[in-house]
Amino acid sequence: GLQSPFVTLSTEALESSPMALKRLTKEWECWDQQSPNGAMQALGTFEEQRQLWTLKPQLSPSKEPNIFIWDAELQVSSGPLKGASLVYSIQFPRDYPFKPPTMRPQFAGFPVQFQELQPGWYVFMVPPKSTTGQRQKGAVTAAGDSEIAVQWIKKGEMGDDDEEAEGEDVITLSSFEGQISPVLGQSHDGVVYHPLLDTSGIFCSCGIRDKWSPHFTILTCLSFAHSAIEDPTSEDGMRPVPAGSSNEMCFCTVNPGACQDFQAGQWEQLARRRFFTEKGVAPLCVSASSMEATDGSCCIECTSLAGTQLGKIQMDSQKTMEDLEKEIQEKIPMKETGVAWKIVLPDGACVSENLRY
Repeated sequence: GLQSPFVTLSTEALESSPMALKRLTKEWECWDQQSPNGAMQALGTFEEQRQLWTLKPQLSPSKEPNIFIWDAELQVSSGPLKGASLVYSIQFPRDYPFKPPTMRPQFAGFPVQFQELQPGWYVFMVPPKSTTGQRQKGAVTAAGDSEIAVQWIKKGEMGDDDEEAEGEDVITLSSFEGQISPVLGQSHDGVVYHPLLDTSGIFCSCGIRDKWSPHFTILTCLSFAHSAIEDPTSEDGMRPVPAGSSNEMCFCTVNPGACQDFQAGQWEQLARRRFFTEKGVAPLCVSASSMEATDGSCCIECTSLAGTQLGKIQMDSQKTMEDLEKEIQEKIPMKETGVAWKIVLPDGACVSENLRY
């Protein structure tokens, strides 16, 4: 079998929390060797969650694994955040499994190419001088054809509201391409817009905390987080995790604006656009016919930059540009990888930049 990554733990760790050590070592082996124990099998989501999540213990500066802190990365597979990666730090208490772990957001972004990065963007990657191989958040301060400058950001105990600068490095194209883990990125304006998550990707902890039982495992936490992220609701309440089971957990809304848009049927488009911003946004040229119909409506022709007609929209000539954009986003089909249309007027002006994101 595979050797446990915790065999080099310090004597202090071994003596201070022997039960937590034994339990976490077992859970890691179940996950790493794809051999779920009875509790994991009973939940019924092991295979699904293992395909979606990447788990690994964090390393200390001396490169010893920290049994009490694991990195967890979810590759979102459905919904408006499909294609995104949400990275969490899972912290286990010393009296685990009698008390639950907590999940703190580290980064919310998507895989990026070197050429995409611009000053003001954020990246999540391994710094050149790292001794642990842990990815870290950084702000891109300069970007060229062959190198970028990154100001590293250290997270404090309070999360995104407690960040401070921590040195700057120049990252070459070859160093970027040599990263073992995927480099994630996010534009300066990109945010998570979700009924059950705040803008950094954190959800209310009561769902795990209030229902926690010692027979639960890390799989319970992952299943809950996955359900919250990919199967949202706009109302507080209990819901089975996984779906169809008798294990109900509490889901709390944290973003009133996203809840309102969810109820109005507008959330998916807004959520994807606010997270991915310019990635996947395609220009759409619009022009109105010179003839108005007797009912006061006019025909809006929509074409690509190459002149290919993509569709027509009939609408009241008194409607606002915001109304036009809503019609376009809903009725003009996009490629599967598309996020939104950027509306370009006949004079070349782009009006979408002034509309709601």
